[in-house]
Amino acid sequence: MTKKSIALVAFTLTLGFSASAQRLLSLSDCVQIAEENTLTLKQAKITIENAEIGLKEAKMSRLPRVNGSVGAGLQFGRTIDPTTNDFGTSEIGYNSISINGGMNVFNGGRINSSIRQGRYDLEAARYAGEDIYNNLGLTLASVFLQIMLAEDQLENAKRQVTGIEEQYVQSQKLAEAGVIPVNDLLDIEAQLALNQQNVFVAEGNLEVSRLTLVQLLELDANEQIKLIRPQVGLPTIDPMSLSLEQIYQTALGSQASIKANDFRLRSAEENIAQARSLGLPQLNLFGGLSTNWSSLGVTVEGFQDVLVPLEIYDGNGQSLGFSIGQQVPILADQPYMDQLNQNFGQNVGVSLSVPIFNGLTTKYNVQRARLGAKNQKLVNNQQRQQLKTDVQSALIQARTAKLAYYAAEKSTEAAQMAYDNAEKRFELGTINTLELNTSRNLRDRAGLDLLNAKYQYIFNMKVLDFYMGKGLTLD
Repeated sequence: MTKKSIALVAFTLTLGFSASAQRLLSLSDCVQIAEENTLTLKQAKITIENAEIGLKEAKMSRLPRVNGSVGAGLQFGRTIDPTTNDFGTSEIGYNSISINGGMNVFNGGRINSSIRQGRYDLEAARYAGEDIYNNLGLTLASVFLQIMLAEDQLENAKRQVTGIEEQYVQSQKLAEAGVIPVNDLLDIEAQLALNQQNVFVAEGNLEVSRLTLVQLLELDANEQIKLIRPQVGLPTIDPMSLSLEQIYQTALGSQASIKANDFRLRSAEENIAQARSLGLPQLNLFGGLSTNWSSLGVTVEGFQDVLVPLEIYDGNGQSLGFSIGQQVPILADQPYMDQLNQNFGQNVGVSLSVPIFNGLTTKYNVQRARLGAKNQKLVNNQQRQQLKTDVQSALIQARTAKLAYYAAEKSTEAAQMAYDNAEKRFELGTINTLELNTSRNLRDRAGLDLLNAKYQYIFNMKVLDFYMGKGLTLD
């Protein structure tokens, strides 16, 4: 065995020891991790929660509005006593308490429209999140297959090294016996070095594919992963038998992005109804409770008799001492709670607001809402056209991939037969090592092409499954 072969074995053993610390992941594990870590899915969940809050808020707008207020302060200068409504110049402390409520009876159907719009926005957000999830799953399946392909390519490269090493041992014996020239042995050694290089390249491609999956899952870049490989066979459905129109109609009913935009259109149409309602009369009920307290508030605790002097003069202008008895109320500060009870008042009423002229604001708002709905229709139509284009491309690619796979399969069989024949001729000495290596390289290239064609065919059929609303699995 050559030094390069020994180095390759040592490198492979090192990879084997490091693999013990690798994290085993199936495709379902990858989807679950992506759901927990991917930022776009987290943003979609926040959008859904925000839409749920919007719907709850719209529903709550049907209920009455009740507000309470409490005020306290001091009045100076010429002021009005809030308990007597009399003017005075005394410093007055006051406290007012009120509770007011109102309820909309009719507003042109704006509340009902906003509730419907909230439901549409919530459904649109949910389907938009589902679309992100589905596309992420398709991407994960693609990367998963890429890793499986890279693993198979690495295994194939290692088998090629093993085969050329066996041939090198045999050729070495033939060269020592003088059956073949030494230059042929050097050709085989060069081919062995090339195949060993292919192993390192395949190993690098595998690590790149694994890193792509790690990054997609938002995991630590240093984390080592290894796939739990499912039993992936060739597709059982023949793409040649599938109808474009059938797949497209199924995709229209299954694609979450189409459903999301349909609900966005219905939401945009509700904007028209809401804009129109601003030009209609509004009827509201209202009512309230109020009371207040003043530092000047007094109460009568009783009466007392007092003599009130009167100025009376006789005909000569002489003052005659005279007084008259009079009952005067005895006043005291009125207690706080007594004032609140005494000043307690209630009100209830109905208000009607009729728009007469508002600078044509309502008209322009309706026009903007109609343009918004019209634009959303164009977006929906454009998305449907793009979906049909994507389905058509996916179907053509699946059919092409099938033909390419079976062509690669025949090419591999022919290349293997050619190599088997060349190997026998080499053993008989009718061809040299250069011709044998050329035949081997053609066989190896055909094998790689077959691997690529196989996984491409599988992935293209998974894309068709995606458009047909089937679950993304690799089993």
